[in-house]
Amino acid sequence: ASEPAIWNCKDVLEPFRWLSPRVVQVQRDLFEPEIREAWRDKVFAAMALCPQHRFVLSTAYPSIYRHYVQTIANDRRSSKHIVCLSELQARCE
Repeated sequence: ASEPAIWNCKDVLEPFRWLSPRVVQVQRDLFEPEIREAWRDKVFAAMALCPQHRFVLSTAYPSIYRHYVQTIANDRRSSKHIVCLSELQARCE
């Protein structure tokens, strides 16, 4: 097995440039209290859009992690955040 790729998250688009699937060690604690949620959302969006990679996270703040993941799960279950493509297309016509 090869060594994991190291990602410090400064370049949020970096995982999109990796051609082959890899295990990625995220070198930043994304759940430090001083991390802005908007930036955290961008990093998680990049990870979600690169399913060919396996991202490994570690944190010293498990309660912040738990709250963040629960919020994502609740948003996915809530239909108020979902707009059907056909509705969106109708609005644009």
